[in-house]
Amino acid sequence: MTAQTAAAAISVEKVSKLFDTPSGRVEALNNVSMEVRPGEVVCLVGPSGCGKSTLLRILAGLTEPSAGTVSLDGHNDDPVRRTMVFQDHGLFPWMTLLDNVAFALEADGAAKNDRRRRASALLEQLGLASFQDRFPDELSGGMRQRAAIARAMLTEPQVLLMDEPFSALDAQSKLVLQEELMRLWEAGSQTVVYVTHDIREAVILGDRVLVMTGRPGTIQLGLDIELARPRDVFDRDHPEVKAKAWTIWNAIEGQVRRNLHIPT
Repeated sequence: MTAQTAAAAISVEKVSKLFDTPSGRVEALNNVSMEVRPGEVVCLVGPSGCGKSTLLRILAGLTEPSAGTVSLDGHNDDPVRRTMVFQDHGLFPWMTLLDNVAFALEADGAAKNDRRRRASALLEQLGLASFQDRFPDELSGGMRQRAAIARAMLTEPQVLLMDEPFSALDAQSKLVLQEELMRLWEAGSQTVVYVTHDIREAVILGDRVLVMTGRPGTIQLGLDIELARPRDVFDRDHPEVKAKAWTIWNAIEGQVRRNLHIPT
C-alpha cells in the first residue's frame, strides 16, 4: 500500500498526555505532531514506555489527549471508520471463530445471515475456513490473531490501528502473518498505523517509520522506506532494510540501554 495523495488522513497536532498515578503525575506524551497520508502504512517504533500505545489509543478515540488535537480526514468529530487490533486477540471464548469475526458487523445492524456470510468469505481468504466452527481455545495463537485481524478488516475500516499484534507469537508464525497482513493491505486502501518494537518489522512493513523518544514520548525521526511493493518479508538483508534499521537503532540505542541500566 502506498500513499495516494498529499492530503492527511490522520493529523496529530501538538498532542500531550498526562496520567495521574499514586506515585505522581506521569507525562507520557509531549507535543507530538505527525501526519499520515491516505493509504499510507506508518510504523511507530521506540523504546519501551515511550508512549507508542498511548498515542495509538488516542488515535483510536479510546483515550483523550491532555492537550492538542487529532483529526481524521480533516474532521475532529469522528466520522471516519477506524478499527484497532490489540496485542491480545480479544476473541470471545464462548463464540465460534465464525461468530467472533461476524460480531464486528453487529453494531452496523446487518442481518445475522449476512454477517456470517461475509465473515465466512474473509475466513476463507485467510485460510481459516475449515476452523470457523472451532472455539478460540481450540486454535493456535497464530490462528487466533489471524481471526482478530479478520474481525478488524471485516468492517472495511478507513483507518486500521495495530498495537504489536504479533508480539506474542513465535518467530515462524510472525513471519507468515506479516506476509499475510501485507497481502491484505496491498489489496485494500486502508490507512494503517502499526506499533512495534521490532525495528526490521517496521522497515519491512512500513511506507514510513516514525521513531519516538523515551518518556515523555515525542517524534524524533521520520524515515521514508524506499522499497517497492509487493514486498518479501524474508528480504531482511536488503540494503535498504539494513540501512534504515541501523539508523533507527542508532536513534534509540541510548534510551534502550538506560531503560535496562546498561552503560552506553
